[in-house]
Amino acid sequence: MNFFFYDLETSGLDKANAHIMQFAGQRTDENFNPIGDAVNILIQLSDDCLPSPNALVVTGISPYDAQQNGMSEWEFCRFFINEIALSDTIFVGYNNIRYDDEIMRYTLWRNFYDPYQWHWQNNRSRWDLLDVMRMLSALRPDGLNWVYDEDGCKIHRLELLAQANHIKHEHAHDALSDVFATIDLAKLVLQKHPKYLRYMFKNRDKGELQKIIHLRNPQPFVYSSGRYDKRFTKTTVAYPVFQGANPNEIWVYNLRHDPEFWQNISPSEMEEIINAKKEAKEEVPLKIIKLNRTPAVSTIRVLDKGDG
Repeated sequence: MNFFFYDLETSGLDKANAHIMQFAGQRTDENFNPIGDAVNILIQLSDDCLPSPNALVVTGISPYDAQQNGMSEWEFCRFFINEIALSDTIFVGYNNIRYDDEIMRYTLWRNFYDPYQWHWQNNRSRWDLLDVMRMLSALRPDGLNWVYDEDGCKIHRLELLAQANHIKHEHAHDALSDVFATIDLAKLVLQKHPKYLRYMFKNRDKGELQKIIHLRNPQPFVYSSGRYDKRFTKTTVAYPVFQGANPNEIWVYNLRHDPEFWQNISPSEMEEIINAKKEAKEEVPLKIIKLNRTPAVSTIRVLDKGDG
């Protein structure tokens, strides 16, 4: 088993159409010590890709530099499959499940590679540290320095957490700098809360998640997600209610909301209310948890000490 921490800088935010301009990564052992040299690659933009000016300003990557010094996208895909996506690799990032992994899928698909096999076949898997940090800050905050916004709510941006905890992070939005900062943050959590981190690592597995979240004998569980209110550190107690569209999806209910209202309306009324709330960017107590996307969950027993 080994980890491959990675990060992307892209030509825009549209996952289907954005192109990778910088790919960086570092392989580590299970204690996050480096194995081999870091990878840092510029990737040429295709002629039909017009990068977002905002993306260029944020990343500081010049399309000219990428064109002169980078690989073609097809060459990068071949390198990634042959040299990076090795057996027993666990891909790790900071918000990679929702962003970087999706960009990788579209990139591989465009270049006639399977978009999914790289993170499941041959004992490969993935993990995302963003929600792990959210749950840590809600349940076990001691030992780390946290950052707060103007409303007094915790912020979990990588560059701010790195700065607050004296982690070297010279260039935010440089892929390699972000990779090293993520590794050092993981090392800090391993040092301060080893039991917690190992527990969350185990629970990234779909089989372990199904022991906590199931419909046969549903039980409340602790769940951290970016969809939840920042006033509660993006963390709540949720309850599984019904099966989603596929076996990896379960609808769960946020128990911070009184369920009585939802019990007394029809499915069509429920759908109408949910859509209206989403359009108004209001929190919806019902959401889908996807077991194959390494959600940050824990049994309700972590709250026994009253520190949640």
